[in-house]
Amino acid sequence: MLNKVKNWFGIEGVKMDILLPDDIRSVDGLFSGILVFNALTTQEVLNVNIKMVERYGRGRGSERLVNEYVLGELIIDKSIIIEANVETKLSFAFSFKYVTAPIDDFAKKNILFKGMVNVAKKMSKVNSEFRIEAEAKVKGTALNPFVQKFFQLTGA
Repeated sequence: MLNKVKNWFGIEGVKMDILLPDDIRSVDGLFSGILVFNALTTQEVLNVNIKMVERYGRGRGSERLVNEYVLGELIIDKSIIIEANVETKLSFAFSFKYVTAPIDDFAKKNILFKGMVNVAKKMSKVNSEFRIEAEAKVKGTALNPFVQKFFQLTGA
């Protein structure tokens, strides 16, 4: 009985981590990494949903606006058996599309504009955070394992 409750809540269930490359470039448009699964008991992962998200903020104080954009997504819809106390690795790769803001396009036109745009962005406190999120659906579990990692996107 106790084991069924533990499985349902995901206690002693599947734990996930993401290994990311050191350099992720926006011009490449390809994101790859490795999912690492661990479990204390043998479990079955039914599918995994992986997303690359940009959190774009601008403005100050009560005028601050924040938007989140999904740049790319991958759904791995296959069953994966995670053996007890055995680390299981799954490589993945998917394409993403980084969209530049119109002000960044304006900055690329000429070196003088670039300086003005950088000052305007600092004054408006414009920033972007990038993260990768992964959620696995585990058979017989109500609370699915979820992991997110933040990273720097170069060339953005």
